[in-house]
Amino acid sequence: MAAAGRAGRSAGRLVPFHQFTEPPDGRNDAEGRIPVRDLASVSSAALGRPVGSLGVRRPIRLGLGYAFTDRLTATLARSNQDDNLDLTLKYHVWDLRSDALPLKVALQAGGAWNTEVAGRSAGDGQNFQAYGQLIVNTLIGEKLGLGVVPSLLHNAYIFDDEAEQTVSVGMYAHYYVSSLLAFIAEWNLSDDLETFTHDAVSVGFHLETGGHFFKIVLTNSTSLNPSQFLLGSANPIAADEIRLGLGYAFTDRLTATLARSNQDDNLDLTLKYHVWDLR
Repeated sequence: MAAAGRAGRSAGRLVPFHQFTEPPDGRNDAEGRIPVRDLASVSSAALGRPVGSLGVRRPIRLGLGYAFTDRLTATLARSNQDDNLDLTLKYHVWDLRSDALPLKVALQAGGAWNTEVAGRSAGDGQNFQAYGQLIVNTLIGEKLGLGVVPSLLHNAYIFDDEAEQTVSVGMYAHYYVSSLLAFIAEWNLSDDLETFTHDAVSVGFHLETGGHFFKIVLTNSTSLNPSQFLLGSANPIAADEIRLGLGYAFTDRLTATLARSNQDDNLDLTLKYHVWDLR
């Protein structure tokens, strides 16, 4: 059952980079994630504009996920692009354990609130979005993970006066060189809308070590949150439009404790982060 075992681990892993998700698999597990994108293209470094330089505002997403059960996970995240806040629920629907072709199927849905849209109050109805996704993953020969994610996005382009719906289909692959290293490729086929007329594409690699997960990709997309990424990209797939994407996530490392003592009515909140484990 080696193939089925790895499929179980990779079922949430094969999700488009914008979510950068290594979701917790067990009840009460927690997860944090921090992906970053450069606004400047990689080729701009040759023109004296260094990629990844300090002091430059770039899209960054901070998120925290929690598994209520072995099947239900919730993630709360924020991107500094339009100050986008999103809450996402994912439910693991079906798991086919098979040495030949293991499958995992999940449903994901969420809502987003863009609180900093120019010329509009934070509570304007056009600042809110919703999305739903079907996630299907498999593993072939213990090395090649494949997945597809059909998605529906409501109010795709928040700068319009009327809400529109778009449909996209994400496809992606992980090739596992070892238990630590995988090469990844992701392509999200999306509708053309306003200036977002190109599909979002990413290629790179993924590293996993002791509950820490790293991704480094080259991509034509600068968006990270689901409601932003699913719209597509304003940048074509061209050498001078490629951006660098970095991501970090962790699981089973962070715990929080809230306690009260009747001595002086003392309340305390304690965070503990597991840094290192020598086995």
